[in-house]
Amino acid sequence: TRPEPAQLTKFYLVMSFGGVLGGAFCALVAPLAFDWAYEHPILILLGGALLTAPPVFALGPKLWGGSWRRAFICGAVAIIISTVPVGLFPGMVAPVPMWLKLAGIILIINFAVLAIGSRIAFTMSLAAMMLALGGRGVLALSIDGGMRVRSYFGIYSFSETATTRTLVHGTTVHGIQSKVPGRENEPLSYYAPESGVGLALRDLATRKADGRVGVVGLGAGTLACYKQPGQDWRFYEIDPAIEKIARDPQRFTFLAKCAPNVPVEIGDARLVLEREVRANAAPLDVLVIDAFSSDAVPMHLLTRDALDIYQRRMTPDGILMMHVSNRFLELEPVLAAAESWGWHLAKRDYTPDAEGRKRAYSDSHWIVLARDPAAFAAFLQRTGRAKWVATKRRAGFNGWTDDFASILPVIKWKRH
Repeated sequence: TRPEPAQLTKFYLVMSFGGVLGGAFCALVAPLAFDWAYEHPILILLGGALLTAPPVFALGPKLWGGSWRRAFICGAVAIIISTVPVGLFPGMVAPVPMWLKLAGIILIINFAVLAIGSRIAFTMSLAAMMLALGGRGVLALSIDGGMRVRSYFGIYSFSETATTRTLVHGTTVHGIQSKVPGRENEPLSYYAPESGVGLALRDLATRKADGRVGVVGLGAGTLACYKQPGQDWRFYEIDPAIEKIARDPQRFTFLAKCAPNVPVEIGDARLVLEREVRANAAPLDVLVIDAFSSDAVPMHLLTRDALDIYQRRMTPDGILMMHVSNRFLELEPVLAAAESWGWHLAKRDYTPDAEGRKRAYSDSHWIVLARDPAAFAAFLQRTGRAKWVATKRRAGFNGWTDDFASILPVIKWKRH
């Protein structure tokens, strides 16, 4: 079906125009029209509807031709609907046993193979397969309005249990708040009191009543509840949707109860910090870098050039806290290279005990950096030297710069 040479110009023009339309829809329209990445299943279904492959088995033409066609489609649809875990609304049907789910999926796969040759039946089988493999839960969140928010920077979902409320970006938790009376202001998840950042912010409260703190990455606003009277705090957040979520007391109350007037600077944090440096803004005593896009790391916030900006934004004895918890990348070597750039480093690997797990504390990995060796040593002494370990450099790896950075050397090829 390839075009004749005389039609190639038109062919490539149409293909390019289609790419522009598709790209514009996914990049500009979809984030406003959908609360989830529905453009992906739509693309799959449209692809199925355009499939022109011939039947795989000789039985196919008989199934899709003559008087057989309508009867077969109606019967197959009835079987699929009866075996797919139906019930888009929670509580609408009883939980479906696993064996029935597996049987339904196998039936759909078999039907899909037989359906090749009929666009309607094949597209229907694709839709059934997506519903059976998690699509029902995705649709349920959209039907239950207010449980998900989408912006140009990602998809944010909310979930609740009897005791907690959770914000998830993609596949990564970005904040947990307790619903237990009296514990609403308690920092949970990665920000537990004994986590690296918890130690640093509690230490600042004891040594400087008017300390200044900057936090890159707002999330649900959990860290705001470490703020003490007299301290000057500010958050840096790239997504305006996150600020709306964090300031909405119907969702999370960390900001409303702990720091209602704290400024949130919207924009790329590195650019905002650099702009504040040029404006001679009051230097920060503690700067926290806690920026994640789902589980992806904003690489430009971890380069040598970024650390230079952080240094200029802080006091000479300032403390820089970097959150390096990650399921896919080993970020410790990235920052350990800063030792050769004049920084002093240590890592806090926090694992909550059984009681901490009950309180919704999470495993976390934080690295503390400081330029002043005396300030660094004093910080470790005040927070408990035994709680920190030396960072490990990787032979032949010199960290990231704005000119060169690759994630290949730090990928966790073996995950536990």
